[in-house]
Amino acid sequence: MNNEKLDAKIAYKRINEFIDKSGRYYKTLFHVHTPESYDYKLFKNRDNFIYGEATDEELFNICVELGILPQSNSYKDYHKIGVEEGIYKSYKEAFAFLLFMFFLAEKNVDIAIITDHNTLDGYIKADKAIKNLKEIKGNIKGYFPTIILGIEISCADKNHVVGIIDYNNKETIKSLNDWLIYNLVNKIEGTVLTSMEVMRFLSDLNVITY
Repeated sequence: MNNEKLDAKIAYKRINEFIDKSGRYYKTLFHVHTPESYDYKLFKNRDNFIYGEATDEELFNICVELGILPQSNSYKDYHKIGVEEGIYKSYKEAFAFLLFMFFLAEKNVDIAIITDHNTLDGYIKADKAIKNLKEIKGNIKGYFPTIILGIEISCADKNHVVGIIDYNNKETIKSLNDWLIYNLVNKIEGTVLTSMEVMRFLSDLNVITY
């Protein structure tokens, strides 16, 4: 008996031991962009707000307004938020990720697959935002969403390919990052390869692809 059949048999036996064998629904976002994506909007209906033009202080004030952060003399009082560590490029970005994770929790999202355009960088920043929120505010509604690493690759035939990746598989992540460095025109344009070529490459890495 091969390992896959053995794993399935063990799983089946354990499920049969449960008193309650019913399933559970999880509110899941299979495709969501973070502020790491070049076209991220943050707010669609906030008057006179354009994320690309917003300042550090403006994002901080929004966090205070929504009760995510307490009022402070300066946004730089939050120096441990990840900017000085190099996780975020600016306070604006750090606060944007706080808002991103706050809204997911407020919407009762259980699982979110981070699929930014042509980059894996948003996952680490979203993970740090969860830790920041837990430290600053405590668990919102008793939990935070589980995030899963993904990517959306823009292809030459105008199709977009999504990959879902095991973050613990460092070899796969390294191979994919090396591929992105070599094959991307830039984070906006994506790659000159076709969607089929990209899907074949991701499949060879055992990445879930569609």
